Amino acid sequence: MDPARKARFGHANLDAAAVEAYLYGFPLLIMRAAARHATNAVGFNRFLHRFDLAETWMRGIVLPNRDLVFSIAWLDLRIAPVVLTSLQTDSYYVMSLIDAWTNVFATLGTRATGNTERRYLISGPQWAGAVPSSCTHIVSPTNLACIVAQTSLDDISLGTHDLASLDGRYHLEALGDAALRLEPASVLRDVDGLCAGEAFARIRNFMLDNPPVRGDASAVDALEALDGYEGDDAVARAVAQARGMIDEMPDGDEPSGWTISSDAGNFGTDYLRRARAARYDFLAGTVEDVLCAQTRVDSRREPLRGDRQYVLHFDPWDEPPARAFWSLCALDDERRIMANGSGRRVLDSRQMLTRRPNRSLDLYVTRDEPDDTRNWLPCPSTAFTLALRLYWPSPAALSGVWTPPAVAAL
Repeated sequence: MDPARKARFGHANLDAAAVEAYLYGFPLLIMRAAARHATNAVGFNRFLHRFDLAETWMRGIVLPNRDLVFSIAWLDLRIAPVVLTSLQTDSYYVMSLIDAWTNVFATLGTRATGNTERRYLISGPQWAGAVPSSCTHIVSPTNLACIVAQTSLDDISLGTHDLASLDGRYHLEALGDAALRLEPASVLRDVDGLCAGEAFARIRNFMLDNPPVRGDASAVDALEALDGYEGDDAVARAVAQARGMIDEMPDGDEPSGWTISSDAGNFGTDYLRRARAARYDFLAGTVEDVLCAQTRVDSRREPLRGDRQYVLHFDPWDEPPARAFWSLCALDDERRIMANGSGRRVLDSRQMLTRRPNRSLDLYVTRDEPDDTRNWLPCPSTAFTLALRLYWPSPAALSGVWTPPAVAAL
């Protein structure tokens, strides 16, 4: 570290260095802990298919979703690349390739690459071999990477046995033996239970195979400045402060009460926002493919509660502008999608929704089942959050020209 930068992080400023370094490295800790479960579930360089990742060991860090089937594969690219084949399909799908820092480095699928059969060679940052002529080369910035595919349920039945059909649609071929073997652990327990010294030791170790980018020089300097001081009480207090900052980061919401993440998937050097996303919306794709808006309040800024009834009204010209489809679900205070006797968990634009004579749309959110259930979304009996997702959002949504209307209490 040059003297000027070293002076910035003198012993008196250990707390500032620790806060910056922890926020910077937090996504690595989450990715490392999550990768440990891969060998328990299916191993590396293979797909696992689920209807909801939040119902797996990813509960608490993945935002629940029942709109699409998830296919997830963890890649170990240290030894050799993998070849990904995506067969031709008529279904909408989006596939995000995510590096060890939780940044999306490539997007495939209906919007980005179309629905024809395609083959890709995905390599690590140091690989320098020959690329087969049949493959498009994608370079991962890190040797640990993750593929998260989401596929429309249009032609997939809800039987768990039918998920195996996706093994034919998405295929991974490892060109070498996957050597990464990590012991199973609980993701959040593994990360939140680390003392400051253990956390920074893991971050440094994991950076060896998953290097930072040039723009991260300041944060890397902060991490280096902590060398030898990790046991200092000031560092421990700073790590606790950083964890609090992640949990308590205020939501920059719209006047209507909705919070929209406009930079999901790529946060640049905004390490606090990236850490917040890693903690509460892990493995999220880019907003160009899925724009998610959330609200916990109604039009009067009062918390949404299950003992009240609500309506979300869309004028005929103001329905969510999604080129694929949109969906709405309700999450309880533990960020779970409520199970209910009706079996309904989500409303989306692919369903036979009832519109008024002027083509406007009213969606009703209540705890109790109404006589007419076509536009009804069940909600928890306690406080809850509404999540509105737009798949392949239009420019109006991406630019902020369109935002969701406020939720009205009945």
